[in-house]
Amino acid sequence: MIAQAILPAAMPGIVSWFLYSVELNIRTSTILGMVGAGGIGMLMMGYIKQFNYSAGCFVILVIAVITILVNVLTDIIRKKVLS
Repeated sequence: MIAQAILPAAMPGIVSWFLYSVELNIRTSTILGMVGAGGIGMLMMGYIKQFNYSAGCFVILVIAVITILVNVLTDIIRKKVLS
């Protein structure tokens, strides 16, 4: 009963929540790093504070590409699971 009724009914909500959490964590980790918690946001702020704008721009572009790729990937997964 669980495998054939409850799990299929709950799966879209579980997957949707999980994918939202992944997207949110990626965006939040960048912001937290900018204010001093470490990670790629801290790397970006370090380059900017050192006036190394080319490296800082590269880090910003990497963050943007990762965010866009995760967003596209989660949209594709949502369409497959929710359809």
